[in-house]
Amino acid sequence: MLAKIKRYHSVVTLFILGSVVVPGLAKAGGDVPTPDVTVPSTEGSIDAVKQFIQKAANWALIITGAIAILLVIYGGIMYMLSAGDEKRAAKGKQIILYTLIGVAVIVGAYFIITLVMNFLGA
Repeated sequence: MLAKIKRYHSVVTLFILGSVVVPGLAKAGGDVPTPDVTVPSTEGSIDAVKQFIQKAANWALIITGAIAILLVIYGGIMYMLSAGDEKRAAKGKQIILYTLIGVAVIVGAYFIITLVMNFLGA
């Protein structure tokens, strides 16, 4: 028991010393030069907002599409491996059905976003 306490004491001591000493050593070298990067101002620009919304919609479509594919595969496997169990077969069919309904809603939302962006001139 005493050896276990000593070992934990050593680990805690090293952690405390590391968190106090290492940052001080890092600053001892002086300031690290940072590159001069200028970011163009897009403040008040509606185009930047449109681009952000379009990119976010694209990413959401990709991510939800990948999840939908995985859910259809999962539902199909559950249906195929039900081995005559009606509850498992029904559960597999239900997963596939709800996934396809979700895909329809997602695609509809994407088309609405694209329509609005085209209407706004994106």
